[in-house]
Amino acid sequence: MARTKDTKVEDLHDFITRHEDAAAGLGVVVTRVTFPGAESRVFPGRYAGVQVQDGREAEATYSDGSKHE
Repeated sequence: MARTKDTKVEDLHDFITRHEDAAAGLGVVVTRVTFPGAESRVFPGRYAGVQVQDGREAEATYSDGSKHE
C-alpha cells in the first residue's frame, strides 16, 4: 500500500483525492490510477471518471500524460 510522509497507510480513496488536489493545481485531471489490491473499475472522480486497476505500485496518471506516485 502507498504510504504518506507520516507513514500512515493510505487507502485508494485518499490516494485519488491527494492526486486530484495536486492535479487541480497543475490545471489537469487524474485519468488513471494503479493501486495494490484495487478492483478494476471507474472511480467517480471530482471532474471525470478515473480508471482504477490493480498494480504493484500506487501510481496516478494525469491528463497531460505525466505519472506520479
